[in-house]
Amino acid sequence: MLHDILSRINTPADIPAAVASAVEVGELPAAERGATEAKMAEMLTSVAGYSWFREGLKVINELSIIDTNGNVHRPDRVVVDGDGVTVVDYKFGLPHGGHKVQVRRYVDMLRRMGYENVKGYLWYASEGKIQKVD
Repeated sequence: MLHDILSRINTPADIPAAVASAVEVGELPAAERGATEAKMAEMLTSVAGYSWFREGLKVINELSIIDTNGNVHRPDRVVVDGDGVTVVDYKFGLPHGGHKVQVRRYVDMLRRMGYENVKGYLWYASEGKIQKVD
């Protein structure tokens, strides 16, 4: 559910509407609205230094990319800032090697699409851990 809420957020100002949407569609009980807004604000504050949720960025949440074999891949967040592109994949479970493989695939696909300065990150959001993927 937190993953779905993050997909609706471009900047911290979007938190209340994203949480309200989760309540409206039945993903989140109304009684948990305030606590969830606070948790989301805390999560975004923890990654503020990375500028993934800064105003003025071009953000594409849940971007569908079709590879040369016709398979659809969907990175959680692609941030375009000037000539740089950052791929962020949110995780809410324990880390494992497959996560890095997944992000490397996203980075590679974006590079093949013509983007030169592409970085990839795994964000274990509930743990507050970030891993740069090379």
